[in-house]
Amino acid sequence: MVRTGRGRAVATRARVRQASGTGETQVTPAVGATLGGVSRRFLSPRWLALHAVALAAVVVFCRLGWWQIRRAGEGNPLSYGYALEWPVFAAFTIFVWYRIVRDSVEPPAEPPRRATPLPLPTLPERPAAPAVTDQDDPVLAAYNRYLRELNRRDG
Repeated sequence: MVRTGRGRAVATRARVRQASGTGETQVTPAVGATLGGVSRRFLSPRWLALHAVALAAVVVFCRLGWWQIRRAGEGNPLSYGYALEWPVFAAFTIFVWYRIVRDSVEPPAEPPRRATPLPLPTLPERPAAPAVTDQDDPVLAAYNRYLRELNRRDG
């Protein structure tokens, strides 16, 4: 992290190298990791479109919340619930926008890998199907004989 003049922290990706033999550490900033590189990236057409969509969604959600508050004041009690729901949608939009911007500056770390794979579970033996006789169910017994005959022919 690098501190700017106003006390804000700016994330940087840097390449750290040990100088051979001297014990000194050299830090080389990655390409686009400076404050200017980060701000230039967020001013590209793709990012501007994302910022505009997020801003438009927040404005629309807030206006819909205000509309529901006015409807509730006119005697529609169901609108109180909707009046609370729309600002939640706006807050969620801001949260998702923040996470997208943050993850593009500093990608999330990969989860740690397991050293050994998990063992496969051992399953119990499948119980044998009870034999059906002609006395129990003659139709089912005839169908099973038919299936055995088809299996024998294909086999």
